[in-house]
Amino acid sequence: MSRRRCRKRTYFTELRAMIALIEVQKRRGTGKAEQSVYRCPTCRNWHLTSQAQRARP
Repeated sequence: MSRRRCRKRTYFTELRAMIALIEVQKRRGTGKAEQSVYRCPTCRNWHLTSQAQRARP
């Protein structure tokens, strides 16, 4: 399975995405701003999302 590119900002590790999420929340507050991180099924990297975090199975 090959990796495809996303047009979203990409983080190569969950840790980097979490650090970025904290920084965004510090700057913008916690209103409609990004609320969690997720592993993208298309590129298999990490992105930020404004959707609430889903429970892991």
